[in-house]
Amino acid sequence: DYGCGTGVLGLCALRHGAASVVGTDLDRRALRATSANAAANGVSHLLALRLPPSSTRRLDFVDFFGSFEEEWHAQAARNTAAGGDVPSLDPDRPESEFACVLANMRKNALLRHARTLVRMCRPGGVLAISGFMVDFEERAVVGAFREAGLEIRVMLDAPSFEEMGDIRSSRGYGVLWGFRPVDALSAPCGI
Repeated sequence: DYGCGTGVLGLCALRHGAASVVGTDLDRRALRATSANAAANGVSHLLALRLPPSSTRRLDFVDFFGSFEEEWHAQAARNTAAGGDVPSLDPDRPESEFACVLANMRKNALLRHARTLVRMCRPGGVLAISGFMVDFEERAVVGAFREAGLEIRVMLDAPSFEEMGDIRSSRGYGVLWGFRPVDALSAPCGI
């Protein structure tokens, strides 16, 4: 559950049969909320929490307002001095490859993380993304994830939204899903 917020996607995955979930968010308040919601649902033992990869953080701070970055670094220093911070997700480690990756983030964050999210999806696994606006952001999102190697069955020039394929819309926001090909990650895929 990348960009986990309150953890609702990961908790739903657990309720529907996932053996475990890794919740990832830059905002430690979101990680605390996810932890509290997992505890309230009796599934804390199935949840691991992570900060995003350190390699992406600098750009991720632009999605937040005010003094979030300064406060984030100050909290990291306090946590380190007290014995440790929340560990970071490392997309290059085998344990960071998942059968299902769920991400709910705004368009710019999705575009920045497209390659990382696809890489974290096990070959043959599914990646579902949401948080982008339909009618004007879907082309950029579909393009970025295709370029990152996700196989997406979406026809952007279909006569109607309902005929586009593996993309849906609700209240102006879209959800899109695809698969990481078993044999390749570098070549663009899709129709």
